[in-house]
Amino acid sequence: WDEALEFCCERKLKAERLRKFGPESVLPYSYAGTIGQLGYGSMDRRFFHRLGASQLDRTICASAGGEALTQVYGLKLGTVPQDFAHAGLIIAWGSNIHGNNIHLWPFIEEARRNGARFVVIDPYRTRTAALADEHLAVRPGTDVLLALAIMHVLFRDGHEDAKYLQECTLGWEELREHALKPEHSPERAAEVTGIAAETIERLATAYGQAGKGGRGAAAIR
Repeated sequence: WDEALEFCCERKLKAERLRKFGPESVLPYSYAGTIGQLGYGSMDRRFFHRLGASQLDRTICASAGGEALTQVYGLKLGTVPQDFAHAGLIIAWGSNIHGNNIHLWPFIEEARRNGARFVVIDPYRTRTAALADEHLAVRPGTDVLLALAIMHVLFRDGHEDAKYLQECTLGWEELREHALKPEHSPERAAEVTGIAAETIERLATAYGQAGKGGRGAAAIR
C-alpha cells in the first residue's frame, strides 16, 4: 500500500505517462459495491471523461449474470425477496447480504426460523458468513470448479430438473457431458478449491433434493 500511495502521489510521473501513452492508457475498473448511484455513477464518470480515459462497461459484477438471464428467460428477472422466506435451503455465493443487501436479511431470518439452512460460499469470513449455518471458504478464483463439481453430483445422481432443462434451455446436454468428466468430480475439485469432497457432495445433494418431498425450495443470492 505504501508503494501504491507513493505512486499515486507522484503527479509528475503520472503526467509523463499520460503524455507518453495517452489518456486511454488509463482504464477505470470498478462498479457499485455499497456506494450507490450518486457515488459510482456521477463524479468519477466526469473525472475520467475529462481525462479522456478508456471507456468500459462498468458492470463488471453483473454483466455475465444479466446476459445469462436474458439468454434463458428473454429478460432480466430476479427472485422476489419475499420468496426467500419460503426456501428450505439458501446459498449466498459471494454475497455479503448482511452488509450490502440488508433488505433481504429479514426474509432469510424468517426462513431459518422455519427450518431453512443458510450456507455462505465466500473466500472471506464476512459478517454474513459469520452468521451462516455453514461457511465454505472457497479459494479465490476456484468458484467455477466448485460449481462444476456441484453439477457433477447433480447430474450423476439424477437430481437435475430434466423437464426444465429440455423445455427452457439450450446446450444442457453439452454441459452435462462436461460436468461429468472425472476432472470435475468432488474429489478433484477438493484439491483445488479447498472444500472437502464430502462437503461438496452434501451441499449438492441438499440442493438437488430441495423443493422435493415436501422440502422447501432452494434460493441462491
